[in-house]
Amino acid sequence: MTELEPRVKRVVTGLGVGEHFEYWGYPVEKIVELDWWDSFDLAILENGQYNKDWSLIHTMPEYLGKEI
Repeated sequence: MTELEPRVKRVVTGLGVGEHFEYWGYPVEKIVELDWWDSFDLAILENGQYNKDWSLIHTMPEYLGKEI
């Protein structure tokens, strides 16, 4: 997590999880904590599970553009 911090623009997470990111050195300004029960727009992209054995539950890189 600490190695990723310089590459992360914003962390969107559930309430109470932001303190973990603070512990790992993420600036408070990058952390957004939301109550998942509130209504908000959120887009979630795949994050690297590219094993062909997992193609039924994860998007392979060649199909990601079609899903966006």
